[in-house]
Amino acid sequence: MPVDVTVCTTCKYGPTAAFDAAGRTGGEILAEALEAAAGNRRAVLRISRHECLWACRNSCAVLIQAAGKTGYLAGRFEAGAAAAAAIAAWAEAYAQSADGAVPYPMWPEAIKGHFIARIPASGEAAS
Repeated sequence: MPVDVTVCTTCKYGPTAAFDAAGRTGGEILAEALEAAAGNRRAVLRISRHECLWACRNSCAVLIQAAGKTGYLAGRFEAGAAAAAAIAAWAEAYAQSADGAVPYPMWPEAIKGHFIARIPASGEAAS
C-alpha cells in the first residue's frame, strides 16, 4: 500500500533564516532530498509538496499517511539528505505495518524526537 509523504514547502531554512543562499526554503530542500531518497521506492513512497502544514514552530515538517492507518506529523528536521534518508526509511517501515505503528527499535536514529502528532486514520473513532 502506498504511503503519502507530504512535505511543507514553506518551512523556513533555519531558526532565523527563511531562505538559504540560493533562495530556497528548508521545505523545498527537504522535498528535493526526499524525492532523491525515495529513488527506487517510488512504488511505495509518494512524495508530494504542500504550501503549508501549519507546523511553523516545527520547521521542516512532513506528514506521513496511508489509507486506513494512523498518520504522523513530524518536524524540526534539518533540511538535507540525512533527514530525508531517515524519513524515507521510517516511511518504508510504516508502509509494511498493518496499522501505521512502527516498532520503536525500527526507527532510524535521525527521526527519534521529531514526531509532533499522531493523526487517527480517517473514519477512526476517538476514544
